[in-house]
Amino acid sequence: MLKRFLFVIVIMSVVSLGFAGGIALSGVGTRAKAMGGTMRGLADDASAMYWNPAGLSFLNETTITAGIHYVDFSGEYEMFMGDTYENDDLLNLIPSVVYANSHSDRKWDWGVGIYVPFGLSAEWDIFQLPEDFNGNPVTWPEGFKKNEIYGSLMVIDFHPTFSYKFTDKLSAGLGISMDYASIELTKVKLHEGDTPETTLGANLPTFFQMEGTGFAYGANYGLMFKPTDCLSLGLSGRLESELVLKGDAQIDTYVNSVVATFINPAGPIPSDIYSANPDADATLYLPADFGAGLGYKINENWLVSADFTYTWWESVDVITIDFEEGHTILGKPVEDEEMVLEWKNTIRFGLGTEYLMNSWAFRVGYYYDESPLNDETMTVIFPDFSTKHALNGGLGYMINENICLDFAVEYLMFVEREIEYDPMNHENMPGTYNASIMDIMLDLTWKF
Repeated sequence: MLKRFLFVIVIMSVVSLGFAGGIALSGVGTRAKAMGGTMRGLADDASAMYWNPAGLSFLNETTITAGIHYVDFSGEYEMFMGDTYENDDLLNLIPSVVYANSHSDRKWDWGVGIYVPFGLSAEWDIFQLPEDFNGNPVTWPEGFKKNEIYGSLMVIDFHPTFSYKFTDKLSAGLGISMDYASIELTKVKLHEGDTPETTLGANLPTFFQMEGTGFAYGANYGLMFKPTDCLSLGLSGRLESELVLKGDAQIDTYVNSVVATFINPAGPIPSDIYSANPDADATLYLPADFGAGLGYKINENWLVSADFTYTWWESVDVITIDFEEGHTILGKPVEDEEMVLEWKNTIRFGLGTEYLMNSWAFRVGYYYDESPLNDETMTVIFPDFSTKHALNGGLGYMINENICLDFAVEYLMFVEREIEYDPMNHENMPGTYNASIMDIMLDLTWKF
């Protein structure tokens, strides 16, 4: 009973948004993925519109790349003084398409992409309904959901991009993000009790679900400098953007057979599910970042690259979900939900290499990526549990002079993270966190 009660306390502010640097995915492009995402200073394919839009000026060809991205997250949470839980498997398939139009005889070049820079989902079954209250056995109304922690955020970016070549060695680029987002989340929260003497806790759980959509507008920018044919240097970043989400909420309070006899001041009520269905809206800030990178050609067939990124995750601070007024449950108005996150800024750095042999390209990469999640607000719902070490690799094959097939695999290892129990903190979930991620990508590129 104690562990159930503790869990409901700490789950009060849980919301699901995704993983990998908070809610950011680890990049666009299979070739970039295989090389550890070290493309800010290289940016020599159509994925440049994501990594560094200035790179479009140096492609000198027209290409279209379509890809599919599969992510499998495996998480384990050992509750403080409690059981160990694993996340439920979810199918995460993420498509992308990028088109680049670049020619050596002009100053302006352009491209457009449709891809997913933020997203993913998580689902857990941890909370168990209590079987007794103060020693009295209870029965519950039917319908309590098995997976009481679930969330999914998918941000689709329609991204027109432009670059300008100042000289044969220097270019600048700008991309415009027009984001459409879809969110779905579920959580269970604690009833705090009507009086100091009556702490109902887990015996009056409320199930909260929200589905909504929203739009955001932003931009990324970059500079590319190629002092020699072998060396390229790049600077690029993304501006912070505001994502306004609107949707419907379903709020269900479960009243068991014992609680039903005294929860209502006017007298006993039926053991049942008491519900409200208000409209809801929330605002989420997608963070800014800035990074630098380089690419160096050792010879005609072999190149190496390196990349460093700083992300301002502190913009993800407190998220408030505002509910439509006029809705009540058990005679009380539905109150707005406040989710305290207080994330911290992070760094990411990586190394990559590519070697060409006949029609084949062999690629390897590594990157180190910090987690923005704060110990004081840590929960299972954000799969970015801790610092990550990513091992990447992949192959490219030129089917003919115009068509190329690329494949990449990424394995992310999370450092084990332990959150200590603090009786004064109701925002986090104390315990031990472990996770790993297998990420597979496949791209088909047509050059014309």
